[in-house]
Amino acid sequence: LGWNYPCDLWSVGCILVELCS
Repeated sequence: LGWNYPCDLWSVGCILVELCS
């Protein structure tokens, strides 16, 4: 899992972005 933004603030948002991208 390579995220370029703070997932601590929006863990759910990170999951959605991973699914969409």
